[in-house]
Amino acid sequence: MSGDLPRVLFIGNSHSGALRLAYAAEPDRWPRWDVYFLGVLANRLGELDLRGGRLVPVTDAAAWQLRYYNHVRNLDVTGFDAFVIVGGTSWVRTAGICADHRSLDFPSIVAGATNPQLVGRPFLQAALRWRLQASSTGRLLSRIRSLGKPVLVVPEPMLSEDGADDRKRYAAYVDLVGRGDAGHWLSMYREARERVLGADATLLDWPRSALVDGVYTASALMRGSKRLGPVEGDAHPDDDYEHANAAYGALVMEQIMRALPAG
Repeated sequence: MSGDLPRVLFIGNSHSGALRLAYAAEPDRWPRWDVYFLGVLANRLGELDLRGGRLVPVTDAAAWQLRYYNHVRNLDVTGFDAFVIVGGTSWVRTAGICADHRSLDFPSIVAGATNPQLVGRPFLQAALRWRLQASSTGRLLSRIRSLGKPVLVVPEPMLSEDGADDRKRYAAYVDLVGRGDAGHWLSMYREARERVLGADATLLDWPRSALVDGVYTASALMRGSKRLGPVEGDAHPDDDYEHANAAYGALVMEQIMRALPAG
């Protein structure tokens, strides 16, 4: 890698593993930037604070993960020219918000559904905005925006199409799709995401070529995913329907590299 290249830091949860594997397999495919990764699990992204130009953990769990997965106690980020936050907004789990509460403009209500509790659209919009503000991505972005560098935000993959058969874990999402409300709810989610995060970051959408019916990720891009690890992690179990593999990671890397400013 050349010292003349701009430097971009990917800060992500377990979903950054797919991108890291894609980059490790073909680093010369994206030659315009020096690429670095900093990964932690789950909501630990929101437990990294910016102090004196350094990302530092503010909980014991985040401190342990920073050392275990990245071999650092904290990280000076002042030398990076751009940042990419991967994961941490949980689109799939927002389906629970409108499982029992919907407004009159939902397609299922227009079609005559009578079982949900009717609420105003502003109530649901506020719930989405609160969820995004409180998300680990929202918290981390509120800190690193002060650096004045470009920031991109990348969502987790949509649920694998294989997950449509797992109602025990994903009933709220499967029902959202089944009753015809997914597209409407996704539009509301995108609006909320833009309002909460869009002023401070460029928001990337899901790769269109990866999606099935606009609401699931093609199973071929999810099967064989690997756990985040200090080196290449073990495979996820066969019934993991939320993590993507390196092929999906490569699609997202292409999106990111197109969206980053010219080096």
